[in-house]
Amino acid sequence: MSKLSLSIATLLGADSRRDIESAISKIRDLYGFAHMTFLSVGISAGERAQWAFCTTYPGEWTSRYLERNYFRIDPVVAIYRTGFQPVDWASLAEFSD
Repeated sequence: MSKLSLSIATLLGADSRRDIESAISKIRDLYGFAHMTFLSVGISAGERAQWAFCTTYPGEWTSRYLERNYFRIDPVVAIYRTGFQPVDWASLAEFSD
């Protein structure tokens, strides 16, 4: 089974938030990523952003991100608002060396 097929099967088997957290940890390890986040961003009828996420980032960083409302300025979140696609930070020009 390919990495992609295994990743999709792992996510499809998730029935709860805990399952998604476990799935993204497995996928992160499968690809050798440092961290991984599963993010869902939507806009309600009132144009107020609604989001849900699971992440492998440390709790301290996640708390800081939420406290400072980084969703508002995160360039990856901006990409998610335009469609559904995975985002590789290395491919973003402002973060590349």
